[in-house]
Amino acid sequence: MRPLLLAPCTCLLVLPGCTLWSAYYTPYPGRPKYPPTAAAQIRRVDFDRITEFVQTEARRSQESSVAPEDEGPEVKLERRRRLLAVIRLQEPAEQTAVLGYSEFRYTEILSPNDGTLAAFARSIGADYATFSAKYLGDADQIVSVPQQTNAVVTTSDGRWATGSATTMVPVQVSQSWFGYLVIYIRRLRPGESARAE
Repeated sequence: MRPLLLAPCTCLLVLPGCTLWSAYYTPYPGRPKYPPTAAAQIRRVDFDRITEFVQTEARRSQESSVAPEDEGPEVKLERRRRLLAVIRLQEPAEQTAVLGYSEFRYTEILSPNDGTLAAFARSIGADYATFSAKYLGDADQIVSVPQQTNAVVTTSDGRWATGSATTMVPVQVSQSWFGYLVIYIRRLRPGESARAE
C-alpha cells in the first residue's frame, strides 16, 4: 500500500450516483474485480492509529532494498497481518484482500452511518470498510459570494431609471477541515484469489 496523503476535496459538485467515497477511491493495484457483497460492516478506527501504521509502512518501504513491485508474497502477507491488527479485524490475513481506500479532506462532517459508505463498499465487493475521521483545523479560504447592487441613473431623455445587477465578490472565510480515510477489505470466498490472474 502506498503512503496515503490527504487530498483536499476541491470539487463541491459530486455527480449523480457518485459519492465522496467513490470519487476518492483508489483501488489496490492488481486486484481483480469482485462481485458485490450482500452486506458491508462499517468499523470505526482511530485516525491517528491508522495514519501511524501508514507512516510506519512508508518508512519500511523507503528503507527496504526491494522495490514494492518486487516484494514476495510473504512480505505482503505480513503487511496485511499488521494492518488487520491495527484495525482490530479478526480475520486470517491469508483469507482477506485489501481492495483499496478512499482518502480526502472535506469541510463538512460526514457520517459513516448514512448508508452511502456501506452501499459503495458493497458495490466494490468489500465485507468491511474501516472508517477514520479527524478534525484537521481551520483554514482561510477565498469563496465567491453573490452581491446585488442597485443603481439609479438618469436616462438620455432626463428621466430616472433603476436597475440591479448581481456580482460575484471574493470573500475570505475560515472553514473547518476534516480528514477522512476508509480502507476496504474483502473476506475471500472459496476459489477467490487476492491477485489478478
